[in-house]
Amino acid sequence: MLYASSVGSQYGAAPLMLFDPAAHGCPIVDVSKGLCDVLSRTQNELIGATYSDLLQGLPSWAISRSGRENFESFCCACRMDGVIQVGETSIVQVIARSDGSSFTGHLTLGLCPGSCRILGVLLVAAADSASPVQRQQQAALRQQAHALLREAQSLLSRRSEAPSRSRWWSAVFASSSASAAEKERPGPVPLATFYSTRIQDQAVLLDGGHTAMRREAEQVATGCLVVSAQRLQKSVQGLVFAVRVMGVSNRFRGLPLLGFTRRRPVDEPGLYPAVAQCLAESVFIGGSCQAFARDQKTNFEMGFRQPPPSEVQTWSAPEAAGANVQLQIGDVLECSYLWEGHLQLRLNGTLLVQFDIERPLKEWEDYYAVADVSGRASTLSLVPNDNAPTANHLLLDPPLGVTEKCSGVDDASTCASDGWRGSETSATEPEAPLTLVEDRLAPQKSLGSAGGTALALVLALLTGSGLALALLQRSRRENL
Repeated sequence: MLYASSVGSQYGAAPLMLFDPAAHGCPIVDVSKGLCDVLSRTQNELIGATYSDLLQGLPSWAISRSGRENFESFCCACRMDGVIQVGETSIVQVIARSDGSSFTGHLTLGLCPGSCRILGVLLVAAADSASPVQRQQQAALRQQAHALLREAQSLLSRRSEAPSRSRWWSAVFASSSASAAEKERPGPVPLATFYSTRIQDQAVLLDGGHTAMRREAEQVATGCLVVSAQRLQKSVQGLVFAVRVMGVSNRFRGLPLLGFTRRRPVDEPGLYPAVAQCLAESVFIGGSCQAFARDQKTNFEMGFRQPPPSEVQTWSAPEAAGANVQLQIGDVLECSYLWEGHLQLRLNGTLLVQFDIERPLKEWEDYYAVADVSGRASTLSLVPNDNAPTANHLLLDPPLGVTEKCSGVDDASTCASDGWRGSETSATEPEAPLTLVEDRLAPQKSLGSAGGTALALVLALLTGSGLALALLQRSRRENL
């Protein structure tokens, strides 16, 4: 199939190979003519060969151990149950030709959609195996390989999805026999999913996109930043989403970073920054009980130094605040962004830490949930709001607050841990947004308490907007 394909024909035959991770050793099951030309091998010689066979004849110092581990981890992720996407990964490795010569290759791997097959693109990074590959050159090779992968994946998916005549008639019969009542019956509201068209290189999406897992969780602490595919709905309190810890790492510590971004996820090369808190138009909370905010519309390119406050603003709680936090499988982390600009993190329903980030929610802008599966957490799964410990869009009571203040601590941060509690003003729910809403709803008082309650309830159910929910709260107060 690949041998006669026209993928990358404008640049010459693309060097493609197809691996089968379900078979022992993850052998090559298909190759393109371009790969045969690069390796100076025939199609029959390459079919059935493994990644290790491509390294035969090389000295031990020329074989990258991290590259081999990365390849094996990628294969394991692709054969997991319920996997829908695995982040593309690249390996820089010296490759041997059949004539005894070698070159520095840039191998990029990607999962074929709808099948347990791995598509690989092997580009020549340097004709001399001793020549180093610069970072800018690697970035250019990744972009070229990504374009070839997408073209080949599209070709393979079109061929695999072509239905047979019998399957086509079965589908037509099944659709025509379905009753009109079944077609019109409304289904449950779908749970939010993570954006899957483009994900980071260490990310794995499972369970229809509801679960994100970090590959090589015992070797790599980051590299799995995921964004919700759908925008979040604002409530009377603000924004909230929750994740359940489905896997942990025994090597790394710290909380994952949870937050929100106004940047809509799109399929483009600069979607994810190398460091999570450098994401454009984002706010984060977690890590070592810290909060981060970036207002600019582009990602910040992280160097060897910490970003200045003008690029990424940081808030920190005392070191003792999260010292006793040790995530376990089954724990639920809940991130809330209140209207007045307070960012909160709860663990199993208990307020863990919060900060006044001085950035009120923008009423007319869309926000997306963001999770950096980092630190001790290796797998996070989105939790429906109804199942979260405290998340409830119709909850009108103020959230859990802390009232005692500790000297020597910034009033902008609070943490409900042993031995330290935060300020009064930063712990309770802000009232200013509700006051503004009530002023806008003043003409509605003529409706009466019963009429106002009914109208607010209808608006809340139909729109789910914070405006209607605020009216419902005021009507309840008047009835009391």
